[in-house]
Amino acid sequence: MNPIQATNAGGGDSFVAKLNAAGNALVYSTYLGGSDFDPFPMIEIDRRGNAYLQGTTFSTDFPTTAGAFQTALASPPDTYVAKVNPAGNARAPRQRPHAES
Repeated sequence: MNPIQATNAGGGDSFVAKLNAAGNALVYSTYLGGSDFDPFPMIEIDRRGNAYLQGTTFSTDFPTTAGAFQTALASPPDTYVAKVNPAGNARAPRQRPHAES
């Protein structure tokens, strides 16, 4: 297995794991976050098995990929959405300034 992020970067990273259909083997498991607090309270799985993670980040070093909408923390906390494909690979975590309601 090749995790997106093999270790906790600090603060309080999120993690996601996928089991096989029988529930007896790990398909992937990874952390996602930077050196500060980065929870993702929402996860959605589409019919193709892609996982969509939505959360907030307080980290100036939150990991992003090429093509991300925003690659640097604008004003903590920022909101992010990350897509993890069925094999456990990241697809463009995107950060947006967090809007207070």
